[in-house]
Amino acid sequence: MKPRKITDRQAEVLSFIIGYTEKYSFAPSTSEIAEHFQITVHAIQDHISALKRKGYVKSDERKPRTLVVLKAAE
Repeated sequence: MKPRKITDRQAEVLSFIIGYTEKYSFAPSTSEIAEHFQITVHAIQDHISALKRKGYVKSDERKPRTLVVLKAAE
């Protein structure tokens, strides 16, 4: 199955998540990601949902800061 491409903005969000996780040893909150990109939390949730659908990240929706990167952007 061919991997699904991500948008430039989704790649930026993914890169931020990777960098933040490497620096702090835990994932950023949606609020922290939204603040970094100066967009709404809802918009970030949409980007994260798309990244999940496309197989780039996963998380436990019941717990905070559980984003795990499964693969980096191509």
